[in-house]
Amino acid sequence: MKRFISGMLALTLMLSGCAVKKEDVTITLPKEYFEMAGTDAATALSNNDAYKSMTTNEDGSVTLVFDADKYAKYLEEYKTQIRTSLDEIEKDTETFPNITKISVNDDFTQFDVTLENGQVGLMDSLSILMLYMYGFMYQVLLGEEAGSKDIIVNYLDPSGNIIDTLNSSNME
Repeated sequence: MKRFISGMLALTLMLSGCAVKKEDVTITLPKEYFEMAGTDAATALSNNDAYKSMTTNEDGSVTLVFDADKYAKYLEEYKTQIRTSLDEIEKDTETFPNITKISVNDDFTQFDVTLENGQVGLMDSLSILMLYMYGFMYQVLLGEEAGSKDIIVNYLDPSGNIIDTLNSSNME
């Protein structure tokens, strides 16, 4: 799971902070992302030939220029990676025994997590950090500032009734 998250973070790092031109997409990766992701992301970035150019900025951020078609492809791949990760959480009955289903909207700002016993347990509540991360990283990938949109996580009982709702705007 850590390896998957590192890979996904590396992909997000490669594609965050976009500004679209006609043919190109310019991505600026804040230095904080490299601090969070560690050497795996930096290695993945340096070994990637998908971008046209890479510039290290004075503030430690990195600017990449992508062909618009390649950017669109990576955006779709990233969405697929998030959905695959959510499927893995559903199947990981050892780590998340209470989670039976995770649904998400198209812009990854709302996650509905169905719980087998209808009660939010410790591991269920820890899953929110991953869900917030997926939503925030997708925002960055679209060129928005992480946290510019609230990420909502609804915990549902087996009948689909909401038993708890958490909002990223309440994080401290």
